[in-house]
This record gives sequence, structure tokens and C-alpha cells, in this order.
Amino acid sequence: MIPAALVALSLLGGAAVAAAEELSCAPESQFLPAKDVPEVDIGFCSEWNPEFGLRGTGCCVSKGGRGRKRRGPGRCSPTRAKTSFCDEMTDKQKEYVASVQSGKIRDPLEFLKGELKKRGEPQAFCSVNDGFLVDGRRLLSTPRNRIVLRSPTRCVDFGTDHMVAMLEHVASRVWERYSGPEFSRARIIVGDIAAPRGGCLVGRSGRKGHASHTSGQDADIGFFNPIAGRASEEHFSRTFDPATNWVFLKELLENPIVCIKRVFLDRRLIGKLAKVAKDDPLWPTARKVIQHQKHHRNHFHVRIGEGPGPMGCAAKDDDDSETADGDELESAIEHE
Repeated sequence: MIPAALVALSLLGGAAVAAAEELSCAPESQFLPAKDVPEVDIGFCSEWNPEFGLRGTGCCVSKGGRGRKRRGPGRCSPTRAKTSFCDEMTDKQKEYVASVQSGKIRDPLEFLKGELKKRGEPQAFCSVNDGFLVDGRRLLSTPRNRIVLRSPTRCVDFGTDHMVAMLEHVASRVWERYSGPEFSRARIIVGDIAAPRGGCLVGRSGRKGHASHTSGQDADIGFFNPIAGRASEEHFSRTFDPATNWVFLKELLENPIVCIKRVFLDRRLIGKLAKVAKDDPLWPTARKVIQHQKHHRNHFHVRIGEGPGPMGCAAKDDDDSETADGDELESAIEHE
């Protein structure tokens, strides 16, 4: 429980009120609308936001700074200049990992469905580009989900419960379809999601390795190319089978766990998808969600909302693109 996140700083007066306004979340926050939660407790922010006080004085880092629009990927705070974020894991996160690995939690998907029913507080705060993550859940590779984590030693595979449950669900559905022994070596490759508490993921020379991936609501997923008798590659590949990837995307877009806001992909690959999906009744709606973004020629970038709902789920036209997330930057932040 995180009741402090919902405590308004209403008892402050005079100069203290002005200071509190500087420390409150940005009004345009898509996760904490001003009309619902105008201010966030400072102690809560300092506890959970790994960049609190290091890139400005606010709980949420302003998108554009003071009166100017931010250009390019920007820089991470000095504390983010490290090859692994495992030191930011909480005891609760470690307990979940141990429970799955020991078999105490036999089915992570069913466990997470139960957790979602009980959860009353948000996990993703501020914007996807400058946010943080509370009680992030780690995605784990298991024989059941047959997921390969691209950089497990970096601890950048944490997301909201909705994110991790959605990935578990999609994996279960895909493997029902490709259940034959000829596909026993096929895998789903997942790259970066977020650090244990979110925040900036460092790339080359201290600059941001991603424009987003700060709030646990973005995930990079390799293309789904199951080939009979062959093992999947363990890294992202530009091999792209439009038929099998449309099967994968349909399961993702129609999942009952959480709405899919956007899927970023290179326009040339979107064109290949269109050729196999054009007669599918789902395609006209899906095409609005699947959007071109340069440098996305070897993976999908998936962005989710906050709960179940139809694909698209009111994606905003604000600065939440993934312009800094490319092949060059992703290779720069991979330290395996």
C-alpha cells in the first residue's frame, strides 16, 4: 500500500505552498491527472523516484524544462551511470523473484491476476519519458512462458503488474497455437522494460538510452519467428515473418489484461504486415495503433495503458514518442 502517494499537501501555508508547488507532479502528467491527484507527498517521491532531486526539484521531471522544449534524448543523472540496476531492487521484489524461481509461485500469470484484483494504487507515475515505478514487478523467464530476457544481469525487466501479466498472457496464448514438438525450441525475446524503480536508463556517454522506458509501461519485444525444428535467436533480429508476427500482434492487441496504447514499428515492416492482415476485420483498428518509428526494424516497442480496455485506449498526441530508442542506442546500453 502507498497511501502517501495520495496525500495532498494541504496543510502547508505561505512560502511553503510555493515550495510545494515546485515539488508537485507536472499538471500534464498522464498518470496523475491534476483534477484527481493535484499533488504528491514529497516523502513518497523521494522514496520511490530514483532521480528525485537530481534533475530538477519536482517529483516529476518536466518534459520541456523551464520554458523550452527538450530536444534529443537528454542526459541521465550521474547516479544512473551504471551497467546494472539490480542494486535498486526492494526486498519485496526479491521475494517475488525467489518465490517464482523456487516454485512457491507455480503460475505467475494466475498470481498476478489475483494481485491486480487487490491493487488499488497506481504503479506508474509522471510521464513515460520522465517517470518512475512503484513496486515494479520483474518479468522472469520460465519453462511455461518460454521468454528469453535479452539482458537479465542489468535488471531492466521490471514493469507494472499489468505489463508483466500481459506478457505472461500473450506467451501462454502463443504457445497454445504453436504447441507442437517442432516448435519446442522457439522463444519470445524481451528486451528493456524498466529498472526496478523506473527512471532513466543510461546509454552512450551518460545520455538516455531510451526516450521512454522510465515508468514500466514500455517494453521492447523481438519479432516472433517460430521456425519448425529451429531455436529462436537470443537477440533481436531483423528477420520478420509477417504472418507469424501478425498472429503475435493479434494476441497482444486483444489481450484482456491491459489496453495497448501504441506499437512502434518501422513503416516498411508495417507494409509487410498489411499484406497479410488486410482482410482481417481487426486490421483497420490495429493499423491506427501500430505506428511508424524509425530505428524499429528489429523489434516491437509496445506501450500499455493503466488497465483493461480496447486497443488505442486514448493515446495522447503529446511528446511520448520513442525517437531516442534505436538500434544504435540500444546496442550502446547492452553490456552483456
